[in-house]
Amino acid sequence: MDITTDIPDEGMETTPYDYDYLHTPCPNDMVQQFGSSFLPPFYYLVFTFGLVGNALVVMILLRYKRIKSMTDVYLLNLAISDLLFIFSLPFWAYNAADQWVFGKVMCKILSGIYLVGFYSGSFFIILLTADRYLAIVHAVFALKTRTVVYGILTSVIMWGVALSASVPEIIFNTCKMIGSRWRCTSDYSFTTQVNWNQFNTLKTNLIGLVLPIIVMVFCYTKIIINLLRCRN
Repeated sequence: MDITTDIPDEGMETTPYDYDYLHTPCPNDMVQQFGSSFLPPFYYLVFTFGLVGNALVVMILLRYKRIKSMTDVYLLNLAISDLLFIFSLPFWAYNAADQWVFGKVMCKILSGIYLVGFYSGSFFIILLTADRYLAIVHAVFALKTRTVVYGILTSVIMWGVALSASVPEIIFNTCKMIGSRWRCTSDYSFTTQVNWNQFNTLKTNLIGLVLPIIVMVFCYTKIIINLLRCRN
């Protein structure tokens, strides 16, 4: 639609302006085309390096180093979390390149594996940070608490919390026709009681970004201050 605006000014003629060219929405086809060309190689790259790196961590911890401390427990669980996370990446790569062809059940299963790996990875990064904080800032107290038993206990709790956090998104993830292709994505159309879309988005950002950053900034700030005070 042409929008003509007369701008009155003394001694000047009114001039028609056409603003249609200023705001052009990005075509959805262009977004999908960019995703189908960029995401698959990126996912496969992350999958390759993540599989090799985390598999080596698991092998070294179990075969050579053994599990002798709380730190070892958390490192092992973090590597397992990363392996779960990257296991589903080839499927999402195919989904981005073509469409979802693995069915509704696999959509929920792979979504669950991806989400549990994502949330548990964030939790174990937090636990590793807290472990370093206790070992350096509260060394005496850490002698009693930083044991393998406590490491296993907190790890089991974190896996349970990660699974619980994944349940809402697993429920809403399903096969859905978008445009002319099937996609494994969230479908909130059958619920009107709660805005689950905003809830899940907020939860993902809090667990995956905000909470780890807060814990890491606090703990490492305390660690740096403590190290600067130590002469040895």
